[in-house]
Amino acid sequence: MSFLSLYKAISLSGSFYLYAGIAAAGWVFFYVFLPETRGRNLEEMEELFGKASKSREKAEETGGVELVEGDEGESHDGRKD
Repeated sequence: MSFLSLYKAISLSGSFYLYAGIAAAGWVFFYVFLPETRGRNLEEMEELFGKASKSREKAEETGGVELVEGDEGESHDGRKD
């Protein structure tokens, strides 16, 4: 959709160079900021991307159930049990 208006504004070769620059910038971003994960197990992935969130750790400590403060005795739609 943007090619025709871009072609009229900066010429045919300019639009292709612009798209090539955007693609190259995207490739550099992916290469620098997103690490390779092939062949890694789950524990290595957690080390690589950081520990689990605090709420997840808290849920694991309580057996997979996390109560939010003030939710005791209320159902999902806000009614009292």
